[in-house]
Amino acid sequence: MKALPIIPKIIFAAIIFFAACNDSAKSKNESIEKDSPVVTENIQVQKDTPPPPPTEPPPGVEMLPATQCFENDGLRYALQVRIEYITIDKATVEVNSTDLGTNKKLTANFSCDIKDNQLLVKSVSNLPPAGDASQWIPNKNWVIDANNPKQNLIIPFKAKNYETNRWEEMKFSFDPCQ
Repeated sequence: MKALPIIPKIIFAAIIFFAACNDSAKSKNESIEKDSPVVTENIQVQKDTPPPPPTEPPPGVEMLPATQCFENDGLRYALQVRIEYITIDKATVEVNSTDLGTNKKLTANFSCDIKDNQLLVKSVSNLPPAGDASQWIPNKNWVIDANNPKQNLIIPFKAKNYETNRWEEMKFSFDPCQ
């Protein structure tokens, strides 16, 4: 019978032990909260649109025009077309034609308007030779093929179809210069 009085003492000791541990954990958390600084930030969502880019270059910075170069080597002539973009809708074009047999080079320059991916070529004459059976077509737009990853330049020519022995309009593709 002596065992019975010990069980209530053990239960009482366990209750006190758990209560002490619980209070210790609460005071430990409270001290961490008291020692930790509380940081709050005001986050504002900016609904205004950003300012437009400057129209003039920053002081001391020279803005160079963008240039693209395309080439097409034919049977007799190597053609190169350099496009220098002056503004978003204006460009100057230089066309070089090199005779592959003699290395004689002829050059022509002209200005054109740009709309989307087209060079609006108007009233251009005196272009150098493109080939024995190829002629430049004046007043036809040149197209930069934006669907092609290489962005080839497509130029319409009047060329001789050797199967029909007739002249017809054909589109020649110029690859980017290497």
